Amino acid sequence: KTLEATAATMDSAGVIHVVGLAGAPAQRLWYTTDAGAVAGQDVILGPAVGEKVSEATYPVIQHDRRGQLYVSYRDHASGEARLTAVEAKSGQFLPPVMIGPATPRRLRWNPHLAAAPGQGVLVVWENNGEIFLRSAEL
Repeated sequence: KTLEATAATMDSAGVIHVVGLAGAPAQRLWYTTDAGAVAGQDVILGPAVGEKVSEATYPVIQHDRRGQLYVSYRDHASGEARLTAVEAKSGQFLPPVMIGPATPRRLRWNPHLAAAPGQGVLVVWENNGEIFLRSAEL
């Protein structure tokens, strides 16, 4: 990918938050907002997701009920599902944590997110025909 927008969400203030994958050799998450993109601001680079990812991983972005932005993705090197967050004050990604075990490599794999009833997010993914659901918070 070469700065291709992959996922977006709109917050309660109407700001659109966008995440995607930056190009080779080591691919990394990136993040921006619609206002940042219009203003020509650089994207914020996040954790590396591996090499030669192609269409084998897609990040997902969602905010929880407090407005905290979470990004889930597949770590291409390990196959694990990972979760990170974008900290609004610093404009940086938080260190990622593993939220799901390694799964076999396949196209367009991603752990999906939904706001949890309290704070944090619910994470759902499929592996070998079985659906997994867990809550997570950073």
